[in-house]
Amino acid sequence: VFGVPLSETSDSVWQAIVASEDKRFFDHNGIDFFGIARAVLSLGGRGGGSTITQQLAKNVALNPSRTVTRKVVELFLALGIERKMRKRSILEAYLNTVYWGHGVWGVAG
Repeated sequence: VFGVPLSETSDSVWQAIVASEDKRFFDHNGIDFFGIARAVLSLGGRGGGSTITQQLAKNVALNPSRTVTRKVVELFLALGIERKMRKRSILEAYLNTVYWGHGVWGVAG
């Protein structure tokens, strides 16, 4: 484990992040087709369609470019991550690699 273990992260923190970033996180296999459809129909105006797992794939293995190719690779990586890792491990990795802004990375910030 790198960064802060999920067991040492306040439940309120990770639950708030799941609620705002990917409310169906514990119910999908890494891809949320409802989220993708919402993002496409609203042209991104009501938020992105990426799951926490997709965001983790982008954060650790891809660049932030906004291309169809990157998005397709991200989808396949998310499926692979979901096959290899438990949900809590995915969430822990995400919380430790996400950029919060102002030079702060991860929950340890």
